[in-house]
Amino acid sequence: MTTSDELDRFFDLSLDLLCIAGIDGRFRRVNPAFETLLGYTREELVSRPFFDFVYPEDREVTLAELVNLRRGAKTIAFENRYMCKDGSVKWLAWTASPATPDGRIYAAARDITRAKEAEDALRRSEARTRSIIDNLLGGLVTADADGKIESMNRAAERMFGSTSPSLIGAQIAVLFGDAFDDARRRGEIIGRVTEWNAVRANGETFVCELSVFEFDAGDRTRHFAAHVLDVSEREEVERMKKDFVATVSHELRTPLTSIHGSLGLLAAGVMGELNAEAAKVVSVAERNSVRLVTLINDLLEFEKLDEGKATFDVRTVPLQPILDDSIASVAAIAAEAGVTLEIESLDALVSGDAARLTQALVNLLSNAVKFSHAGGVVTVSTRVVDAFVEIRVRDRGVGIPQHAQKKLFQRFQQIDSGDARSKSGTGLGLAICRAIIEQHGGSVGVESTEGEGSTFWFRVPMARVTTGELA
Repeated sequence: MTTSDELDRFFDLSLDLLCIAGIDGRFRRVNPAFETLLGYTREELVSRPFFDFVYPEDREVTLAELVNLRRGAKTIAFENRYMCKDGSVKWLAWTASPATPDGRIYAAARDITRAKEAEDALRRSEARTRSIIDNLLGGLVTADADGKIESMNRAAERMFGSTSPSLIGAQIAVLFGDAFDDARRRGEIIGRVTEWNAVRANGETFVCELSVFEFDAGDRTRHFAAHVLDVSEREEVERMKKDFVATVSHELRTPLTSIHGSLGLLAAGVMGELNAEAAKVVSVAERNSVRLVTLINDLLEFEKLDEGKATFDVRTVPLQPILDDSIASVAAIAAEAGVTLEIESLDALVSGDAARLTQALVNLLSNAVKFSHAGGVVTVSTRVVDAFVEIRVRDRGVGIPQHAQKKLFQRFQQIDSGDARSKSGTGLGLAICRAIIEQHGGSVGVESTEGEGSTFWFRVPMARVTTGELA
């Protein structure tokens, strides 16, 4: 086999596209890989200027590269697109030797279409990600393992009053103080939602909600991202709301107490005998005044508990008197509703404020009676759970839907009984109960199935008694 035959065989077997072209812009020879990729026959490829096959938008740069080859320059990695016979487009990466004296150009090309498509997909993905990040309502700040800022989205720039370029490379402490000052502190806040005082570019401080997470950027080093929400306005609104409620409640309690007292005197006939219609109107007014006074007292009580201003006399106390006092407090309304109260107690000592625990239990018992049918039974039972005593109040009422159970212990949440009987309340009883129990270091909960009743429970620490400790 001659050397020429060997070269021809190599030319034909190559998976890359090989060609010999002229400086006149025509192929002199192409290998079978051209036909396989582009779909044209060898005759079609050599019969027309190769610019006919070049994608229109790439013809100008292709001509410029051909001019460079004519001038003796070498093509290292030139890319352009070729049109296939089926209408599809392929990306080719070229290498070529400078034109020979007789005007021949020897060139090789490789199909890089998939790589280009992957590159375009990655670029689009990055653009989408960048757009999402930039359009987040919350701020997003990233930092390296040393706490140096790497990026900020637009919301963060607006929040801090600084542009990203001015802060890139700066310590993140300029934004959040000592939140990132050492590995220990970072470990404490990663994966949690915490509140910090942040600093704007003008030196103004504001309260922000900070969610920090760690991520791997593919460089085998640690990076941190902080999602930031400016909650200063929300906290100010909350403070104003609390102040408003407290002020209005205090201002209303005195006149309402006076009104309630006056209505009581009228109902009792102190100011003279009332006719039946007038007595009915006064009775309705008196009941509503009681409801308003109760609401105001509950509001004030909850605000004290919520702000940690309520006083607690915590000591070792026996559980039984708390149960007895609570049962006695609701016995009258239970009898009126035709509901029987049962108690299954254990002899235990708890660590707590007896009056406050009674208040919490009365709240649960009142609700249980309220949502029981006439002839129903409400059961109070106790048991030990780890280092806690659990007090359970079970009714046999209509039960509570699963979706409503999570909200029950929030303020102003009321149970929809689903019947026509009035079960109005302040919507604060369970919230007050939770606040009291949490102040004791305990917890509250509910178990309920619709149509089968509900069990509300709370846990308080069991007392560790030493000689002479029991009061």
